[in-house]
Amino acid sequence: MLGQRLRQLRKEKSFTLQQVADALGVTRACVSKWETGRSQPDLVSIDAIGAVFGFTASELLATQSFGAELKFRDYPVITLENGIPLNDLIQKYRGFRRYPSGNQTSPEAFFVALDDFMATNFGLNDFKSNTLLLIDPSAQPTIGDLVLTLTVNLGYQVLAVRETAGESEYFSLGEKLSQLGALQGVEVLGLVIEAVHNENLRGYVLRHVPELLLSNSQR
Repeated sequence: MLGQRLRQLRKEKSFTLQQVADALGVTRACVSKWETGRSQPDLVSIDAIGAVFGFTASELLATQSFGAELKFRDYPVITLENGIPLNDLIQKYRGFRRYPSGNQTSPEAFFVALDDFMATNFGLNDFKSNTLLLIDPSAQPTIGDLVLTLTVNLGYQVLAVRETAGESEYFSLGEKLSQLGALQGVEVLGLVIEAVHNENLRGYVLRHVPELLLSNSQR
């Protein structure tokens, strides 16, 4: 289990619970609960844990690392580029960057990386820069869902789904585009499953708690 793996790594590094907690910005009790399986870290915390111990999130979650079958899968992370077909973007980024998710989606799922401009344009103002949206092309959207679409005049858009007279309609949550009402010429590319805030944590310990990197004789 992940908790057992975390405890094993902490013991190997001779870190105390408090040292790991300080490095992750959580409480000692929180780390203890992770190790004992009373709670599970989210994906952002898993990223941070990996950075502390020198692993990527994927490596930390790999089944062979701790002998338990976890239902996590890596998906490609793409950046939307208008004018380039989606399949070409997936092929372009497939081997470049990947990110894990515990959601049981189809193998064709992928993440879309958002920046501040895209989040504002899509009307996703609650999402921070570096947020990843997990998109499942095989999932069936329903009323109130968000979907990744390709529009005739606006390129790639994340739109909301509603139903009028038994027909699905798609509209933007963006401040300006929402004034257009239901958009025409919309091709649905996939259902938005989850949002994950992803931040590069390489060197996190060096930046925030460098004393953890010193041996006892150097302190």
